[in-house]
Amino acid sequence: MSRDARVGQVGVQAAAAELLRAGWEVAVPLVDTGHDLLAYDSNAYHCRIQVKSYTGKRKQNLVRLQRTKNRTSVPYEPGEFEVVAVCNTDTLQVQFVQMKSLNTKTSISFSSPHLVDAEGLRVSLLSLH
Repeated sequence: MSRDARVGQVGVQAAAAELLRAGWEVAVPLVDTGHDLLAYDSNAYHCRIQVKSYTGKRKQNLVRLQRTKNRTSVPYEPGEFEVVAVCNTDTLQVQFVQMKSLNTKTSISFSSPHLVDAEGLRVSLLSLH
């Protein structure tokens, strides 16, 4: 497994653990469907989550929302997922943001006021319904 793949898997597992700790049910798709996790709450609300992982301190204060396809960066399509989880794999800190709340669909700043913990995610998602 490559270093990048390992960092990605650590991020997915850390995000799943945070969601479980906050009372969500979590599933990992067996097939690569474009999102990394499915989360369900006690009200049967579900959301698709894309996890973005990074290590250490970054020169830029943001995570890009894109995938690499044939060595080319490609932005995600609207509606592919509802939530992005951002995980620092050195500290295992995970924060979540709804795609609807982002001004841009290409990157997330670590200082975004829309980043919340797993419990805050439940509150913000339920307020929309």
